[in-house]
Amino acid sequence: MIAHGLFWDNDPYWTYWVTKTFLITTVFLFGTAFLGIGILPGLILTAAHTAILEIYYQWLAPVGLPQEPEWLDFNHLWVTGVPAHFLAILAGYLLALWLWRRNHPAQQIERAETRYFAIYGLLATALIVVVDGVLTQMVLLRDFPGITFFVQHI
Repeated sequence: MIAHGLFWDNDPYWTYWVTKTFLITTVFLFGTAFLGIGILPGLILTAAHTAILEIYYQWLAPVGLPQEPEWLDFNHLWVTGVPAHFLAILAGYLLALWLWRRNHPAQQIERAETRYFAIYGLLATALIVVVDGVLTQMVLLRDFPGITFFVQHI
């Protein structure tokens, strides 16, 4: 948050930080389940997180972000946004990696176990959102929630 505020010279509202925390957690949780833990996976996952975040800002921003055109202008979104988000998240990942490696000796962990658990969790989440969107919204309330509903909830 400090890097974000210093580099971008703004401090978004509190729900931004909650949403961003869930996005970071989701990308890194499933990413480390498939790619493992290390510097290269960290670079890949940070790039994926940054791409998802910037694409969300560009095309889905009216759903959850302030309706302030100057806050999401091209400069803040692509010129300074990409390096600010990438470097801030990567710094946090590398710090966590350093602390984790310092406190836990390297062990051989079966990747298949975490991969199957991650797939099961992702499929269960998608199924719950689809059931909620189809049964609750469309059948019971007779209102199609829109594609953005599914994107935000998955």
